Amino acid sequence: MEKDPNILEVEGAANSNEEITASKPALTSLLRRYVGTTAQHPKTQIVVKPSYNHFFISRYYTDHSSVKIKMSWRFNEEGRLDLIDCKTIWRGSRNNPAEQISNIITVFNFQNRKDKDWSNSRALYHIISKDVDVINQSFRFHSLQSKYNSLARFGHGIAKEIWCAIRNKSLLGLFFVKEGDKSLTEIINDNEAKYMLERTTRVLPCISFDDSSEFGGYLGDMIIDYRKDNFYPQ
Repeated sequence: MEKDPNILEVEGAANSNEEITASKPALTSLLRRYVGTTAQHPKTQIVVKPSYNHFFISRYYTDHSSVKIKMSWRFNEEGRLDLIDCKTIWRGSRNNPAEQISNIITVFNFQNRKDKDWSNSRALYHIISKDVDVINQSFRFHSLQSKYNSLARFGHGIAKEIWCAIRNKSLLGLFFVKEGDKSLTEIINDNEAKYMLERTTRVLPCISFDDSSEFGGYLGDMIIDYRKDNFYPQ
């Protein structure tokens, strides 16, 4: 089969069911920032920022209007969601675009929890900006409950996309990487980042609302339950 010239091969990626992250690393490295895409979605930029015992995944979305958004998910070392943020960028002025960051979901007390592999947790949530509808054409038609659930799962889906790209050698770098950043293709040498990514692919969040709670928001008390992902990429 002819090799695709647009795909940067990743040396050292697993070729079978061999575990890339056989044991838990120390998780002591400072912030790193990897930028690139995957062969699955080569036109949407991904940013992965591992730091100590957590990491961020961000992806940019646009509908080719004046609005561009950056969705960001923070995960702990065992792949559980800490928070979801959205940055809206209005590109009216190229040299000085206006930006606004809004929080969508924050898990209660995530920084102080000792059980990093928790199975359920309460979370604080905020109204989702209409700008988030640029994620895809059908998102605007979803119910509010469905939107929160989808946004939580999107982050895990991107982690799985990156993990699969590591394994099948289809990570893509960018032609230009800013000073201080690294190509996403270099993440294959970061055992701490790979450990946390792999843990994130093993589980799937399910969001529900308890409307009987007096402490909940406008939909009720948000509960995030985790279960094993049956489609974990072997």
